[in-house]
Amino acid sequence: MTRKLFGKKGQALVEFALILPILILLLCAILDFGWLIGNQLLATYGCREGARYGAVRVTSSDFENEVTTKVYDAMPVYTYDGLDITVERTNPSSPRDGDVIVSIDYSFRLLTPFSVLYFGDMDYTAQTECTMKAE
Repeated sequence: MTRKLFGKKGQALVEFALILPILILLLCAILDFGWLIGNQLLATYGCREGARYGAVRVTSSDFENEVTTKVYDAMPVYTYDGLDITVERTNPSSPRDGDVIVSIDYSFRLLTPFSVLYFGDMDYTAQTECTMKAE
């Protein structure tokens, strides 16, 4: 009776051990990309909400604070630390004849430490700007 020195029992385990790091990197890339796109959409939504509110309330005496408050109301609480909001009117002397421009820079960290491999840095800034005609 001859014994086989090498069986096929460990073959699947070895193949799994070889492919596991690639699967983990792929999963981390999917998570980070989803987080990145989701946060970009949040910034765009907040910017649009602020610009729309500002276009309607363009003659308000406390215009910039009201628009900034509207942007904060549209965004989730966890985003407040990374938000940098800029509000301006293109025609301050006659606000109804100009545009309202709202810009948002939202800085956040990606979720996984592997993001350095494919994005280059853990910190990312979503930048968006929205312009609406004053009503």
